[in-house]
Amino acid sequence: EAAGAEDTDEKEVAELLKVDRASLEIGYQLIPLVKDASGAGILDHIAQLRRRFALKEGVVLPPVRIRDNIKLGPKAYRVQLGGQEIADGEIEPALYLAMDPGTAAGKIPGKPAVDPAFGLPAVWVDKGKRSEAEVMGYTVIDPTSVLVTHLSEVLRGALAELLSRDDVKELVENAKSIAPAVVEELVPERLNYGEIQQVLRNLLQEGVSVRNMPAILETLADNAPRTRDVETLTELCRQRLGRALCEQFGDGTGTVHAITLDPAIEARLAAAVGR
Repeated sequence: EAAGAEDTDEKEVAELLKVDRASLEIGYQLIPLVKDASGAGILDHIAQLRRRFALKEGVVLPPVRIRDNIKLGPKAYRVQLGGQEIADGEIEPALYLAMDPGTAAGKIPGKPAVDPAFGLPAVWVDKGKRSEAEVMGYTVIDPTSVLVTHLSEVLRGALAELLSRDDVKELVENAKSIAPAVVEELVPERLNYGEIQQVLRNLLQEGVSVRNMPAILETLADNAPRTRDVETLTELCRQRLGRALCEQFGDGTGTVHAITLDPAIEARLAAAVGR
């Protein structure tokens, strides 16, 4: 029995040493929003969120641990990465957030607020005012979606930081089933996982999806013999993914609108970068 108690104690201590890569702490009034019988709770939203990130950004988000924190306000929440807070907010669990997209027909009474995800002015309204607000042209969102949208934007902005070496190894192994030759050629002879991680982090930081890993790895394999400079390799990968980037930023007709700088200003910027 003593040995069993000692093993249990060691496991508990080991658990305390673990730091969650991503976590969401909530006040006690938000606890009912975590799990919903209709499948619309925070947990269900996060599961859908992880699928969307995998399909669009090409990265599998780490599990997001949810825990209540009595030190927070009853309606407050905060997002943490590696145990450090990177965002916080507050929602009304019994109300709906009505946002004016700029075309709403008049003002609707409610509790003034700011949308935590994008910082837009909004109003918390009760359920009975939801239909009226929608008729007036407001975008009305339930409190769970407000929180999860904020969480989604925060995690999207932190994707580069979240991408670990183990994640990179898994991405490369997945690509190996599609393009085994290029993976064998690249790792570890030409680049190691750390260097690939830096390139992928650069791309994610710029909002570039890394879903097309075979193309990225092929570009790295083609150019690594000439340079191992991470910034140069990132630029070459960005060029290789140019078609996907154009599609991402094109309008309904496929046109990409651009703003160009005066040549004199462009020359000054280029000279400053080269110093």
